[in-house]
Formats: sequence, C-alpha cells, structure tokens
Amino acid sequence: FSQLYKNKQFVDVSLRAEQSEFPCHKNVLAASSPYFLVMFSTSLAEGQQNCITLQDMEARTLELVLEYIYNGQVSLTEDTVQNLLSAANLFQLIPLRDGCAEFMMSHVTVSNCIGVFFFAKAHQCNVLALKAKEIINNKFPLLCKQQEFLSLPVDKLVEIVSDDDLNVTTEETVYEACMAWVGEDQETRKSHLVEVMNCVRFANISSYYFCDKIDTCPLLQENSELRCLLDTIRCYHMLKNRQQEMDVKLMPRRGMVYERGVMIIANPYTEDVLKKYNSMEMLLPKTGEVIHICKLPQSLYTP
Repeated sequence: FSQLYKNKQFVDVSLRAEQSEFPCHKNVLAASSPYFLVMFSTSLAEGQQNCITLQDMEARTLELVLEYIYNGQVSLTEDTVQNLLSAANLFQLIPLRDGCAEFMMSHVTVSNCIGVFFFAKAHQCNVLALKAKEIINNKFPLLCKQQEFLSLPVDKLVEIVSDDDLNVTTEETVYEACMAWVGEDQETRKSHLVEVMNCVRFANISSYYFCDKIDTCPLLQENSELRCLLDTIRCYHMLKNRQQEMDVKLMPRRGMVYERGVMIIANPYTEDVLKKYNSMEMLLPKTGEVIHICKLPQSLYTP
C-alpha cells in the first residue's frame, strides 16, 4: 500500500488540510483508524464525499499521519510532535499517540512542563501528565518564576497551587507565587484574589511573615472577604490554645513533611574505619535509602 500511496494508484478519496490534498485509499484508512472506519461505513456526509476537508489541521501534520498509516513509522521532532499527538488522538491511532507521548516525556523541562501537563490531560495521556506534574511539584520554587506560570488562566493556577504534593519548604513560597501571578496583570486579576488566596494555607506561614508581609498588604486589605480571612489567621497565630477550634487549612505540603532518619558517622578513633568511612550519611528507615550528608572534617583524623 505504501507504493500505491506514493504513486497515487487506485486512490478513491482525498484528504484536505489547509491548501494541500492527499489522495488516499478508503480501505487503508478504515483498516487503520476507527475514526475513518465509522466515517466510511455509515451515512455520514463526509463519507460520501470524494474530498474530505479536515478543519483545524495543518497540512504537515496530516502528511505525517498518512506516513504513519501507510508505512507504520514516522519521524518525530519537537516542532511536530504535539500536533501529531492531537491528530493521532482524533483518529484513534493509539500506538502513534503513545509514541508521541513517550517522545514528549523525554523533552519535558521546567520551562514547558505546565503546558505539557494540561495538554496531556486533554488528550488522556496519563503517563505523560504524571511526568509533567511531577516536575511541576518538585520544581515549583523555580517554576513559579517562569512566564508560563505567570501567564496561566486562573482555573489552571488554582489546580496547581492547591496540590498537597507541592515540594516547597515553606508556605510563603506559594503565597509569593500567587501574588506574583496577580501582579502580572493586577487590574484584571485582582477580581480572582479570593479564589487564589483560598489556595494558600496561611496557618502554615510563620507569624512573623504574616504580620510583616501579609496582614499589611493593601491589595488584600481592600477586599472585605479577604479581611475576614486575615482576621481568622491573625487569631490563629495569637490564640494558640484555641487553634483547634478554628477552621483553617493545616495540611502541610509534601516539602514541609519531615522524615526521621539515622545519622551514620564513622568512629574517629579507629584508623582502619577512617580509611574506609570518611563521610557523614543518613539512613532513611522507611525506604532504606542512604543519603550522603558531608565529608568528615579533617580534625577527626587526628588522634
């Protein structure tokens, strides 16, 4: 069939994208794609046409799809893979979709992981979405300074900053990221302040930072609903013996949860041991992992 496609022999339908037409064979398309099988085996209007126009598809993308259908393989590049995955999803070419997702997984970075995450979710690429979300959570302190983060629509911002698995050591990082997002277009975004600030777990912010930076913020104080929230948090920090009575978010983020470990230090009085062990390490009993902390100071070598 590859040669017949190349020579345009016995073709009985054409696919059109942008200004380009691709002569094809209905039986090959139907055998390869459930999308085309339904189109050609029912009374759909498109299936009765000699030339089928595919809206919102680039000619280059359609060319690559047909290359895959007729040859069983296709070359992937960073410039073409995202559109190709979308087309593979549309035509229900699952192996092609999964191959594109695997390619994208190897090219996910801090600068593109947000876009990849929401793209993967929209196309049911769960493994790719998990990979991108892992980078979002683990690299959040760096990622929140990226333009991709600052340009997010509010619903996607809320989805990210609400996550328990954000790997931040302090909740202040999340608060500052949210305020930076608002500041990117303050006049438009201040209407979303309540929704965004409700994602911040103010009870986990230090009382000093709260008093110095948050309680005195004019943008927050001018909103009556947020003033009530700040009043509650102020009471939470001041009335420690009544904290359990207050309805505040207390769940710490993943990066704030400490894990117990066993420190391993070589015996400084045994010369043979010092020759073999010259570092301080930590054993994590939960996973069995041993983490290198630092080298022992030179003074321990001296009797």
